[in-house]
Amino acid sequence: YEHGHMGPEQALQLASGIERDIGFIVAHCKLESRADAALHPILGALMQGAQALKANPADPAAIPPMRRALQDYARTFDDPSVEASAH
Repeated sequence: YEHGHMGPEQALQLASGIERDIGFIVAHCKLESRADAALHPILGALMQGAQALKANPADPAAIPPMRRALQDYARTFDDPSVEASAH
């Protein structure tokens, strides 16, 4: 998005998808309490980014915090597949 490969309309679709997916995760979450507590700030950052994109899809400033949230997920949950896709 920051490099112009995606327009504002696609950003809105992405933001809606992120909100939908976070809703699904929250509704179906069965993590133990420590993992659940670690996941919530990550989901919160992604949700804030999605809402910022929806509020102003022409402003790419929401993307870096969302990228950091994905990197936090990879570090917190030791998921190399997410870390590779976040770059």
